[in-house]
Amino acid sequence: KAVKDAGLDINAKDKTVTVNKDGQSVSLGENAKLPDDFPSDVPIYEPSDVVASLHNEENSYSASLLSSDSVSKISSYYASELPKQGWTSSDDTSSLTLQNGSIATFTKGDRTLGVIIASDPSSSSKTSITLSVSMTDMQ
Repeated sequence: KAVKDAGLDINAKDKTVTVNKDGQSVSLGENAKLPDDFPSDVPIYEPSDVVASLHNEENSYSASLLSSDSVSKISSYYASELPKQGWTSSDDTSSLTLQNGSIATFTKGDRTLGVIIASDPSSSSKTSITLSVSMTDMQ
């Protein structure tokens, strides 16, 4: 009962752990899912599998995905698709391409999106994609 009261759901069959409490959620495991209210203007690369997601009460979201496609193919997808959804990169944002990955930030309204794409060190055939959406600090 204490586990359920804490908002924790452990599903051995689906190999997932989900926490949903007080407007915050975390999902981990082979069949992890995005929060229902994950921003619809952040494209999810296909083919990929969600391996973790997070939503906190400050309307910040994070998703970790794994794909069998290359870093360069996935990077090209996001460079092409994000502007179609209204996300922009500017002098205030940055992009860095590395040998085994890339890091880029985009803005839209009062939000910032970080996109990290890297060869997964635990698997030579997988690429890790991390998408992080947060409110932009207005100062």
